[in-house]
Amino acid sequence: MITVYRLFQMIMGIILSAFILYLLISYSGSYAGVGRDAERLKTIDVFLQDSENVYFSGNTVNFTRFSRDDYTSCHPRPTTPPKIWCFINEKSYESKQLLIPVLMNPGNDVLITRGTMDLGWTRVDYIEALAGMRIIFSPLSQDDESWNLLKDVVLAFPDTGGHYPKVTLGFCNGGEIIEDTNDERWERDYFSRILAQPRGGMEFSPCEATLSYDQVLVTLSDTCSPGFSGPGICISPPQNGVGYAYISGSPEAYVYKDPVDLAALIIGGEERTVFGDFVGEDTWRFKNTLFLESIYLAAKLMDRRCSFIIQHPTHGHEDCSATYLELQSSMSAIEGLAREDPSDIGAMSSLKGELAHAEGLWTELLNKGCESRV
Repeated sequence: MITVYRLFQMIMGIILSAFILYLLISYSGSYAGVGRDAERLKTIDVFLQDSENVYFSGNTVNFTRFSRDDYTSCHPRPTTPPKIWCFINEKSYESKQLLIPVLMNPGNDVLITRGTMDLGWTRVDYIEALAGMRIIFSPLSQDDESWNLLKDVVLAFPDTGGHYPKVTLGFCNGGEIIEDTNDERWERDYFSRILAQPRGGMEFSPCEATLSYDQVLVTLSDTCSPGFSGPGICISPPQNGVGYAYISGSPEAYVYKDPVDLAALIIGGEERTVFGDFVGEDTWRFKNTLFLESIYLAAKLMDRRCSFIIQHPTHGHEDCSATYLELQSSMSAIEGLAREDPSDIGAMSSLKGELAHAEGLWTELLNKGCESRV
């Protein structure tokens, strides 16, 4: 016969065993969670390492570690300092500080490439990490400057011939999508040669076609305005290379002064973060944070270089002093303008003009033999 004391021992044993089992399960679950967090942060860190390698070497890399989890939310944020931010399974993750411009549209497979914006006297490199994109243009503006802008935007994306994933380009004309994702003629280099041909009165109707999930519509039209209802990105015609672009559903107007501004908006797109921000806006602001800082530092160095050369002219190149003096003045102006708000179209228009002026002066120095091409 079981005594009351023995029964009490059995009940307490069961309770204690259940409690210990609960602690073990909780601990193992927490440990597994810590392991997943560490693995995700490690993946982001490896991605940044590969991006930095491509940035300095120019060698394209196919990155596949994002296939281990859902990293599609990852994108650069214009925080101080700037970082890559991801939201995975209701948890947020941040990278270490970003020191290079990374424009990304991640997926299972990501092609990491290096792009360059050549200013003549300096260059600004950037990374594009893309899981494959199908960019569809609807060029409704009829002026030549808009057509030339389209050519420049195409060249801001990587040519993926011989690589995977692919970035393909096409047109939308009314209800028809004109593209072939299996034909390299619809990738950047061949497509840009098509655009280099005279337009010849070619006209397009507003896009009414149904887009697939991986197609991004880019409309060039003088009817673009904040909060436009169409899908994708809408670009107003440029005035001397500067203008406004809009994200579908956003009340903001985003100033563009170079093709990479528009590439940032297109890559980020109209997706929203968990905080309600547009990924395209975050990417645009991040791009400008790093690009303007790079231009500022490059101008500051060139300013000092010009000053030294003016004070110590090279024998036989004395006639270059006046050009160096003008270039130094231009660098001083660029330093100030690069510190302005990228949303200020007046300041960005002035910066665009000053950069073009400096590039012309640099070309003059090259032609005089005062400088050599790098």
